[in-house]
Amino acid sequence: MARRTTYKIPGLQTWVENIKNEVSQETAREIVKDLQWLGPWYSGDFGNNWVVKSGITTIGATKDRRPGFELSVPSARLPNSKPAGSNSSAMPGPAGGVPRPKGRKSINYTIGNRMKYRNIAMDLVPGRFDKNKRNTAIQDWYILYAEGSGGVSLRRRLEVSTNRVANLPKIKGFNGGNLGNVRRQLGDALE
Repeated sequence: MARRTTYKIPGLQTWVENIKNEVSQETAREIVKDLQWLGPWYSGDFGNNWVVKSGITTIGATKDRRPGFELSVPSARLPNSKPAGSNSSAMPGPAGGVPRPKGRKSINYTIGNRMKYRNIAMDLVPGRFDKNKRNTAIQDWYILYAEGSGGVSLRRRLEVSTNRVANLPKIKGFNGGNLGNVRRQLGDALE
């Protein structure tokens, strides 16, 4: 009867935790940049109020619209357009940054917007999209992103962020330290 043997590879668990932490933090930051890029951008208030919090929690709608930004006329001057660039990488990212994951527990982030009119801006309730208004985002942009329609999608962001982190030198170059003890244990178990 074969005997059961447990092998411990030095540093493996820490390395796996680092990968998990890096992927989750990078993905949360890049999701916010996608949401800023795809979403409406009249005054910049909505786009600049995406936040990331640790854990599964709620993000309250606490911010009011700035007075004087009723851009209902298509010819109105746009006071603050999206940052220059052709994709989401030019966007500012989450207000306050992304909290660093700690420990070995499950990593969860909540991403949300703090503006009181967020449901309208995200097209979850009617009111934003109108042919007679300036529309800086396509209709149903948020749902299309979440469901994976179009070139920029949540699914694609997860793939890209995971691949990007996998190629970081500190992740790619696992150094198991002294694996001699593990090799000796393997040799002993096979005899």
